[in-house]
Amino acid sequence: MRVLKRIWFWICWPFLFFYFFRSERTRVIVRDGSKTLLVKGWWSRWYADERWALPGGGLKHGEPTEIGALRELAEEVGLTARPEDLTPLGSGRVAEFGLGYKAHYFLLDLPAGQTPASQSAEVAELMWLDLSEISDTAALKPEVLAARDLLVQG
Repeated sequence: MRVLKRIWFWICWPFLFFYFFRSERTRVIVRDGSKTLLVKGWWSRWYADERWALPGGGLKHGEPTEIGALRELAEEVGLTARPEDLTPLGSGRVAEFGLGYKAHYFLLDLPAGQTPASQSAEVAELMWLDLSEISDTAALKPEVLAARDLLVQG
């Protein structure tokens, strides 16, 4: 089955290229103490990629990055916050499988009284992980490693 998923991914690759081309996306590092919230989405099952990612997603045309980050956070894991609760960490290009996009990274301390939970089919699993204790980077998508580096720099 894993091979069939990979074949399907590569058949769809040209369409994905145009979807991601010039795409801008947000990624939110949600922290609870030293732990960071990671997600696995439906895409992990679609093309047999079992790596963990950060919550976030694509910006709508003309949408401010902070608003897009909060919208995606609510859609994916049910967390609500205000734009002023986000700390911008920077932006960078993320690329894998020949697909790329510009990612805008934000930091958010877990809002009091809120517990993240999958809100849609977009998120299949949630996990809390201390990014400073990562030993197996193969289990993480490049965006998580880039976010970890931004945290260390900041």
